[in-house]
Amino acid sequence: MPAALAGATAMFLYPGYQDMAGTLAEARKAGVRRVVMLSGSSAASDDTSNAVSRYMIESEAAVRACGLEWTMVRSFGFMSNTLQWVPQLAAGDLVRGLAPGRPVHSPGPRAR
Repeated sequence: MPAALAGATAMFLYPGYQDMAGTLAEARKAGVRRVVMLSGSSAASDDTSNAVSRYMIESEAAVRACGLEWTMVRSFGFMSNTLQWVPQLAAGDLVRGLAPGRPVHSPGPRAR
């Protein structure tokens, strides 16, 4: 890890590393000052019974506690997910979603 972090002042992480706290401690020791983590909307749910939500919640908590500046990016969907719409688009121009009345945007925690 030290060689990978040499000269870095910021790092981008995905959630779910086994030793997130250790990774962040190594980053701090190497001089990293800011962490940006790509998390997900389910991290706001506090539902630790769901494995995906749990690793996002735990990873976000580790980042917040690491002592570095941080930013969480909580995705609500990626364009690659829309490949599931190909059959609907091929059949016409209407795309049906699972929750059409539900907003896609949600305020989350602010960066520190």
